[in-house]
Amino acid sequence: MKCDDGENQTACQMLGNLCVLQLYDENSPACIAYKEAAKKNVGKSDRPNNVPYLFHGLLGGSVSELLNTKMGYHFSYADNPISGYNNTLPLIVAKYDFNGTFVRYEKLTDQFQLCSEEANRSFLFTRVGTNYKKKCTVNIADEIDKLDTTYFYDIFVVDSNNALLPVPVFIKNNEIEYFNSAVNPIQKYYRRIFFFDVISSQGSGSHIIRYPKQFQIKVTQDITVDEFLIPYVTIEYEEEYMTNIYDEEDGYFTKYKFEVNYISTSSETTFFIAMVFMLTLGFMLGCLKAYLWTERNIVSGEGIGLKCLFKWITEWIKALYPCIFLFLLGTSIFYLIFFKNQDAIYVVVPVQGALYILFKVFFIVTFGLSLISILTRLIEQCRVSVFFIDWEKSRGKLYSPTNEELITAPVSVWRTFFVANQWNNLQTFRKVNIKFSIILMVFLLEGLNLRYIAAPHPKIGDLKAHEPTSIFLLFGLNCLCWFSICCVQMFIRWAIYGRYYKNRMLQFIDLLSLSNISLIIFDENYHGFYVHGRSVHPYADTDIVDIAHNLSKEATDLLPKRGFQNTNNILFEVYMTPEFKNVYENMFSNIQEKVLNSKKRQSLTKRFNHHQNQSHGMPSFDEDHVLNAYKGMNKFFCLWLEKNIKDHPFSIEERTFVKNIFGTTPPIKDATVFIEKSSSAFNNVIYEGIEWSLLIFYSLLFNFVDMFFDDCITAAIVVTVVDVLLLAIRKHFGELNISRTSLIDWKFLI
Repeated sequence: MKCDDGENQTACQMLGNLCVLQLYDENSPACIAYKEAAKKNVGKSDRPNNVPYLFHGLLGGSVSELLNTKMGYHFSYADNPISGYNNTLPLIVAKYDFNGTFVRYEKLTDQFQLCSEEANRSFLFTRVGTNYKKKCTVNIADEIDKLDTTYFYDIFVVDSNNALLPVPVFIKNNEIEYFNSAVNPIQKYYRRIFFFDVISSQGSGSHIIRYPKQFQIKVTQDITVDEFLIPYVTIEYEEEYMTNIYDEEDGYFTKYKFEVNYISTSSETTFFIAMVFMLTLGFMLGCLKAYLWTERNIVSGEGIGLKCLFKWITEWIKALYPCIFLFLLGTSIFYLIFFKNQDAIYVVVPVQGALYILFKVFFIVTFGLSLISILTRLIEQCRVSVFFIDWEKSRGKLYSPTNEELITAPVSVWRTFFVANQWNNLQTFRKVNIKFSIILMVFLLEGLNLRYIAAPHPKIGDLKAHEPTSIFLLFGLNCLCWFSICCVQMFIRWAIYGRYYKNRMLQFIDLLSLSNISLIIFDENYHGFYVHGRSVHPYADTDIVDIAHNLSKEATDLLPKRGFQNTNNILFEVYMTPEFKNVYENMFSNIQEKVLNSKKRQSLTKRFNHHQNQSHGMPSFDEDHVLNAYKGMNKFFCLWLEKNIKDHPFSIEERTFVKNIFGTTPPIKDATVFIEKSSSAFNNVIYEGIEWSLLIFYSLLFNFVDMFFDDCITAAIVVTVVDVLLLAIRKHFGELNISRTSLIDWKFLI
């Protein structure tokens, strides 16, 4: 071989090129001959004398040492960096033709780009910190026809001393590349690459040619601010028979990807520390919520069954997913603020690696946990028991012309129907208009192009739709827009609309007092809420003149306060004794049984005597029993709240500030406990109580669809449809639940 002694450098270069064309197959004759020549001409470190430098580690050198070498520059994201700083990657290539002749040195520009790009953006990938990705479909036949020979390239970094530092090359066809920033010991790095194999396609016969599938430059940030290590290149080739390429009439098309990615090992450490902290916090909060639920629902002597275990899991989920969400949001906003608003280089946005994968995994897990939490909260709300306690007294006796005896004047039930309908309307009330929020989101992201702030380059003002977005930046941007829109609506509701125009919750409480009806709610085994609506006026069932007169007297303090049991409060959180709850459940079960039996008897009657039953239109014997049982339950609650049932005493207490924050359960062994609360106490049993959970879920859903389809309009449509479905489900089953537990026929709920 002419290259044995290394004196004929052109021959050695050609031998090296033949080895490169075989993708460094160590069993190929060209690579075997090259290695023999290189070992005979050992030079400094890995570099043989007078023989091309192709293999890292062949002569005992360490590629790890090379990959941990700094480029020697201070880098900046600024368009016009100050003296001593650089804002572009100092990469050049040495170009050789097939026969080993050196062509020239070229600055790395578009030699490896096959995808069309705007003229002023073709070199965007060389800007420091720009995570660049371009995908396209390429006609391989056309690209081959443009070339007369195969060119080979050695890639270098020009360091601060104008020395050429070799850039290692990883050929993906040879081994599996692991997604980490450290050099994997089984990976082999090389020096020289080709782009299109034109030489193999020349001559007669069936030839296999190779062409690029992807080209990737990876740059690792040093732990020192504004410095980077020597990058490395990953290239992957595909093979095809020459005849197959030219047999296609319209051309042979394949996909090609060119990208530049930045890696930061220091960010991974901070990410893991924050992740462990938030997971620990979520676990501790979950344990606290599970403990508090157990205190409210499990009394001494009761066993722990599957229901209890299921509730513990759901309580953990409710506490865990907001912590993970805050962690993801904090991470995204950190990158959004510091990456997009820095001149000196402190952080780079990950586009792959362990950090990138973990972020996606935690995002998907959080989305799943959020969905589970929303569904369980909806089920819980649709199983809440409510009962309307009517305090209205009869006005006396009435004379009946068909009956010589005086009869008790009936109390109108329309007040109860009206209050029940208002409570039903309140079930799906919330402060944020989702449809308006979604429309505004689309306007901001697509109409104003704010979506492209999430492009993985440091220019915050570049809003052109030219490249993919980063999930780190996009998640933070979408969430910031979403929660900003929602928080503004909430603030307007609280500061302006609710104070000066209409407060739905306070209006409902006033309506209860005006109607002389109280509301008791049971949301858990031994926990609930009580809204005291007993009127301070003689009668609520009266005309408008009396109502106006009574309200006027109340406004001038001529009547006692509306508060319950000589207090100034009308809304209470209730912790019930098991004995009291058992009495209620027995009474309710008895009524439910009577209702069920009544429906069965009515069904049989309609089958055999349909016309007769319809002509009379009178309640059956069983329906009278149902109504009497309902009156009995109403009377029981009235007597109990007036403290006329000694077997079930209760007390009114105030919580300390700390106990109120944690929601601890007071001792309820001897008596039921009423805790004074604010007007928003029972929000948890209506849609408004899970509004923040819904907003988090919708933000996760929006991001999930946006990242999957890369289209925020599709995401907006999906969120709107899901919101309509959840609202319809909550409204339908909420109505059925109110009818079932309040014993008000469903047809009276409009």
